[in-house]
Amino acid sequence: MTTPGGSADPRPASFPRAAHPKLDNALERLRAADLAEPCAAPAPPELRKAIDEFNDGEFFEQHETLETLWRATPGEVRHLYEGILQVGVGFHHLFVNHNFRGAAVKLDHGIRLLEAFPAACHGVDVGRLCREAGEARALLVQLGPDRMADFDRSRVPRVHFVAADEESSPPSAAQPRAPAPAGATPRDLGRSRVTATVRLLIALWLIGSGLWTLADPQRAADLRGGAPVAALLPMAGISFALGIFLLTGFMSRVAGLILAWLSLWELANVAVSPLPVLFTAVGAYFVLRGGGTWAMDVYVQKMQDRVRRREAAERALS
Repeated sequence: MTTPGGSADPRPASFPRAAHPKLDNALERLRAADLAEPCAAPAPPELRKAIDEFNDGEFFEQHETLETLWRATPGEVRHLYEGILQVGVGFHHLFVNHNFRGAAVKLDHGIRLLEAFPAACHGVDVGRLCREAGEARALLVQLGPDRMADFDRSRVPRVHFVAADEESSPPSAAQPRAPAPAGATPRDLGRSRVTATVRLLIALWLIGSGLWTLADPQRAADLRGGAPVAALLPMAGISFALGIFLLTGFMSRVAGLILAWLSLWELANVAVSPLPVLFTAVGAYFVLRGGGTWAMDVYVQKMQDRVRRREAAERALS
């Protein structure tokens, strides 16, 4: 296997590989996609910001920045952002979590996505990033979990731009901010931020409510109209766990299902009040909007595939 830059793939066969249906589906779509036009577009400001964070070693921050951009961008170019994101998460696992397998798998996930792109995309030197990240991964697996603390931080790659050897830097007056790619409008990014804010507020409320109920279950039962304590205690535990679940930002759809179920249980067994009605609606919103590959994502992907097939047929006839 070769990287986009044409160099040999340095990964040893024994290196832990990323294995996930979503990754396989994304790679299949990328192989069939025409990436020339979206890759020719300038880098959006959010990508430049994330690259600066990546190059400064702020791997958690680059994850937050790129996740917002990735989720708000339609089309397969979004996986460029996901690929850089996953490489950064790999180094976060290495240096912060000290998790060898997590670092190995996330680095592999990111590089496999980036390998599907041209050597340059949005002006980013994808080939160089693949090559240097692959070399870093090879060093990591050579060290193994027992010696991962000896990893040479100078081997962490930087993300470069190919145009005139341009290094990532914040846009200035001499370097105007590039527009977001088609589809990634400020409105889209705003919706993602609203979703994240709502998720944070709900998570904090669920954690606080669960802790308060567990600390004084009898008082909580009295305020709920004499609801049985034996029923409230497991609900409080689930509420606390769900709050942590939402706070991490992972698997929002599963968390949305649990939130809706908890709220419907309270409506049916405790009392009808505005708050559980609201949380039922919020849970349904997370199911439709959150991360994961469920029916809504499958439907959207099928529609995008249908549009691509129609455009290909029109080009063939012209």
